[in-house]
This record gives sequence, C-alpha cells and structure tokens, in this order.
Amino acid sequence: MALIFPVLSERLELGVGLHVSRGATPDTESRRADIVSTDVVAALKRYAADLGHVFVSWQPRELGPVDPADDFLAYDEIFERIGHCFASRSLRREPLGRGAFETYRRGDLLELTNALVDRYAFAWVNEDVARSSIQRKPVPGLLTRGSRDEVLRAAIRHTQVMRAALMVPLLIEFPGLAEGAALFDGPLHAYEFLRIVAHEAAVAVTIDTRRLISYQCLIGKRGAELFAGLDRLPLDSCYEIRVSVSPGRSSEMRYGSLFDEQLELVERLVRACPNVRVITFEGLVDDVGQLVPRALFGFEILRRMVASWKRAKRPSASFDLRLPQPAT
Repeated sequence: MALIFPVLSERLELGVGLHVSRGATPDTESRRADIVSTDVVAALKRYAADLGHVFVSWQPRELGPVDPADDFLAYDEIFERIGHCFASRSLRREPLGRGAFETYRRGDLLELTNALVDRYAFAWVNEDVARSSIQRKPVPGLLTRGSRDEVLRAAIRHTQVMRAALMVPLLIEFPGLAEGAALFDGPLHAYEFLRIVAHEAAVAVTIDTRRLISYQCLIGKRGAELFAGLDRLPLDSCYEIRVSVSPGRSSEMRYGSLFDEQLELVERLVRACPNVRVITFEGLVDDVGQLVPRALFGFEILRRMVASWKRAKRPSASFDLRLPQPAT
C-alpha cells in the first residue's frame, strides 16, 4: 500500500493553527460571537504574505449524536474572515470521549469529518495516533510491558480504517503523553511507535516539536540528549512539522513563548525530512480566539527561519541524527 501525501506546492510553507471555540449547544446565542478576535484577524492579515497554510482544531461534542450543522456556523465565520489569507487548509480531529479504538462507532465521526472536508476544502486531516484509549486501555500505558503487540495492532487497524474512509489524506501526529504516565519502563520508545504505525498503515505524519521535547524530558533527557534518536522517527513520512507553544505541565514549557530547544529541533527536522512541506505554529491564538501577544515574538523568529530556508531551498544535513549534538 503506497503512502499518500497531500498535494501542495513543492516549496516549504509556513502555517498557523487555530482552535475553534464552540457553544455549549447548537442553538445558543453565544455561538454567534466572534470565533477569532479582531486582533487575530489583523495579525493574520499582516502576515498574509508569509502564511500559506492554516489548520483548525476540531473537537466534536462528547455526548449525543453528531451533526455537521453544529460546526458550520463557527467555520463559516472563520473562513469568511480569514480564509483568503491561506492557500491551503487542514483539519485536526480531537475526538475525545469516544471510547476505545476497537469499540467506538467511527461511522458518525467519519461522516461528519468528510462533511467538513467537503464544505471547507481541507487538504488533509490530522489525528493524534494516541488520542483515545485503545481496547479500553488508557493510552499512557501503551508503552508499558506486555502490551506492545496488542496496542500496536489496534493503532494500526484504527489508522488503516481512518485512511480508507477519509476523502483526503490522513496525517497521524506524534502522541501527546502526559507527565506521570506509566511509560518509562516500557519496551517501545514513542518515536518507534509512531514510525511503526505510520509504516504499516502507509500514512504521512506530523511531528510536534514541543511533544518530542516534552517526551524526552519525561524519560529523563536533558541538554543535547533532547535531540538524540531522531533517526527512530518516520522522517521520510513527515509532511508537517509543528511548533507548539500551548500550555504544558513541564516547568520548561512556558505558555506564549518559544524556547530555544524547539528552534534547534525544527532546524534538525527540516534538514532530515525530505518530504516536509509545511511548518505550522500553534499558540498564536488561545482557546477563546484571542491573540497571545507573547507568542508573537516566537512566531516572528519562526517566520524568519522559514523565509531563509525558502531562499536557500532548505538547509542541508550536517550532523548524525542518531547522536545528541551540542546546540548551535
């Protein structure tokens, strides 16, 4: 089964991520409030010449039937106000509370996802490969002893079903693993988990630099060791690199800031991933549609980095991905 990438231009694009704020019920008047603030619209328009892509994070209602019309008002407003700023769009699914991979009914969510794809011309769909529980086992346990084969099979089957049912390519994300998870003595490194699932299901991937650094911190890595083992990742399958500055439990993850390790990691990944086409920034806009002023500094640094790579046709590799290297 051949891996299918989204179809975009050959040049590297800079993107931004937005979280869609939804009302409590479909008929509440609050849903007519601005989904993104005037400051956000102004900032995105100001950077329109540099931005080529936007992704929106979508979490359907956890209870009751799902209905595409529940989300149309929010998305209609977003794309009416800022849709012209971007050449391409993607949808990030966050289907929390839908049960285990092997038992929940995917049909309604897939139908809704395809309805959104069709209406808003999303080029691909993202999903965290470890977003829900698998066979009634919490995901943080996916790397513990005795569950490797079982969990891998379930994750691969779920990804294959998603890939076959979606109207557009599926990109799976590096899993978000919470601090305190029982994964440190497991037989399977999270990088390898993502690589195996992506290879067996023949899907492209999104690599989130904050999640990589957070995972390395959780397993005790510090300093140059944060960059070790990148060759374990599915580098050839990477289509999107995400710089994420949303809140995290680690004291090293400061909301609204972009720390130096992420910048170093982005540069290493751009050099190592031959098929990457999009670098997205998440955290410029908060969960209620307001601009995060402190994040503008980090976004500006990333914008300049991507612009320089475009001019140079991306940097070439100059280090061994298997080994930790000193930051440059």
